[in-house]
Amino acid sequence: MFCRNCGAKVADTDLFCQTCGRETFGPTPTHRPHHQSEPRKGNKKGIGTIILMIVVGGIALLILLAGIGSIMQDHERAEFDKLTPEQQHTETLKNCADLLRSWEFKTYSELSVTERRMKAACTQQLARPDAQVFR
Repeated sequence: MFCRNCGAKVADTDLFCQTCGRETFGPTPTHRPHHQSEPRKGNKKGIGTIILMIVVGGIALLILLAGIGSIMQDHERAEFDKLTPEQQHTETLKNCADLLRSWEFKTYSELSVTERRMKAACTQQLARPDAQVFR
């Protein structure tokens, strides 16, 4: 047998190891069997399932946000439609002024094509407030 502490060979009748002095606790096997780990059983989710859950959750969140945005836009449009034509025109001029102020520090190249068109229309509308520039 072998010492469990230092691994030195020990006689079966020895009570202590001759090398390290540790007490022996009976015979030790000369060959230790290699234990193969068994696959774990249980509710183990793979990385693919987790990624799928994240993607599905993200898509659901986008759909929810799009729905909320659409409801808000419909509400704003309904409120705008309640205004008289003169009030609508005044509100449009205010919105144009707000947009132009928000783009005040952007260069022409920093504006998107849509922003450039809106900027041109707003500038034209504010230059002639009595005209109907928007269609």
